[in-house]
Amino acid sequence: MFKNSYFSFWRKYRFKSIAVKNSLKLFVIFLAFFTIPAFGIYTMTMNNTKKEALEINNETVKKIGATTEALIRDTEYLTAEIMADQDVENYMTRGENNPYTDEEKEEMMKKISTFMSGKTLIHSIYLYSEIQDVLCSDTDCEALEEFEDASWYSAYTEEFSDSYKMISRKIDNTANKVFTLIKKYRNNKGAVILNIDLLGLEKYISVNFNEDSAFYIAEPNNIMYTNLLTKNRNKDVEKQILKMIDDGKFEEIYKSGSQAMSISVEKSMYYNWYYIRTMLNNNYNAVVNGLFVKLILLFLGIMIVLIVMAVVLSMNSISQIINILDLFENRNAYKKLTENEISEVANKIIYLMDDNTKLKNEINSRNVQYEKWKMKALQIQITPHFLNNTLAVINYEVIETVENSENISKMISQLSKILTYSLVTDKIFVPLREELLFIKNYVNLLSLRYDNFRVDITADSSLSECMVLRMCLQPLIENSVFHGCKKDNGRISIKCEKPENDLIISVTDNGKGIEQSKIDQITESLKNDDMTDVSIGIKNIYKRLEAAFGQRAGIEIISKENLFTTIILTIPQENILFMPNNFGDETSD
Repeated sequence: MFKNSYFSFWRKYRFKSIAVKNSLKLFVIFLAFFTIPAFGIYTMTMNNTKKEALEINNETVKKIGATTEALIRDTEYLTAEIMADQDVENYMTRGENNPYTDEEKEEMMKKISTFMSGKTLIHSIYLYSEIQDVLCSDTDCEALEEFEDASWYSAYTEEFSDSYKMISRKIDNTANKVFTLIKKYRNNKGAVILNIDLLGLEKYISVNFNEDSAFYIAEPNNIMYTNLLTKNRNKDVEKQILKMIDDGKFEEIYKSGSQAMSISVEKSMYYNWYYIRTMLNNNYNAVVNGLFVKLILLFLGIMIVLIVMAVVLSMNSISQIINILDLFENRNAYKKLTENEISEVANKIIYLMDDNTKLKNEINSRNVQYEKWKMKALQIQITPHFLNNTLAVINYEVIETVENSENISKMISQLSKILTYSLVTDKIFVPLREELLFIKNYVNLLSLRYDNFRVDITADSSLSECMVLRMCLQPLIENSVFHGCKKDNGRISIKCEKPENDLIISVTDNGKGIEQSKIDQITESLKNDDMTDVSIGIKNIYKRLEAAFGQRAGIEIISKENLFTTIILTIPQENILFMPNNFGDETSD
């Protein structure tokens, strides 16, 4: 039964199923056309997001650097203004034997307060006289050892690479973080110390420093300032920043552990330090990961659609095929088919089925005929044996009773050989040497009666094993003797050649020839199956050649009246269409 559901085929053949193969084909096609664009989109988005993050970071650090630079320059101008003040000059240069009075200290505190007026980012200003060892601010003026904030002093005592030094620190006994500029006085016996409020600085530069970002001011081998608390500072990152400054090579992306961060660096225009901003690429990673998830979901979605499409298309195709298979059981099933390519295939299948039925009937009919012919052939086979044995008895009797019986005996002997070759064998194909030997026996028989002709045979020994149809030359010799050679000195020539893959045998006589109209008539008669008209011998040869070799074999007649007639046989030696087993088995007594 051909009536099967689609899923029964699927369960039966599994991965060999058309649906699975179609799904795999669609998957490969989809993979080829989706992967490259998806990879391109992913890479392009990743690069664009990375570029955008770096550009934002670069713009931010430039803004911070420019703002900080301007502020520090203003601070330097203020420092210069303070150091140019005459009262400050007197304060800084007074000898150690001339201490400050309380009134002078009060006046200096007021002077410092005046300098700070309107400077919102200035946390405090200190004037330190090393000669007097006195430190004045806007709120106090006393000996250094009694001053509450002295953490800057260690930096003051260190060697200066320039006339100033900047440090980041926390004011003693407070939570205030400041950026301290220490400018030594001309005689190096004192300094002006300006403390910039870093909290105010961060507000001033309008940058939101969150936990994902950090700002540094660094000089070679030293982190001067960072907005991070000590506990949040990343030593590896700071080492990398100092290394980049030392090497002069600045990386855009740096990985610290499992985290990647963008690093943007801006060189100070006026000072020997750098402004650095680091930013964790969380947003960047979120965008890239989000895109990756979307691509995966898109991939899975398209794959599901493709699988459904493959199943639907396969179901449709297999359903049509099942309907066609049903035709083998029920012709009425043809009504189910839609008018399309499938119905055209169904029409051809129906035609082939009808044609196959006719062919089966014809084969059965021919088998019946074959059995009849086989029985007749077995009956007829008795006749040549009977004739051959009878001729042997007659030949013996003639020799015993008839005087001068030599010719008669020879004729009977030759006839016996001819009957044996022509009737007592089942061979259809024979080697050329056997066919030529038979012709010699036949010619010897005729020459005992007729002495007006001669037969010449030309055949190279290399052709002796070429296969020919049995009895394919005898009818031609017979026609030449009885119809061609009507005059004395008749000559018949048999020539065998094999220029390529075909054996060419030509039989030529010097008889009266054949009119062209007669040749045309004979050639035309070869095409029909009527065996009652003229030239039965030639037609018999042609039909047997056609059955064995098809259109590759042939007979050609060339003749000129009163001169000659040549009949040419073309016998292929390859790809014989009909070849009985071992060319038949010879039958004998």
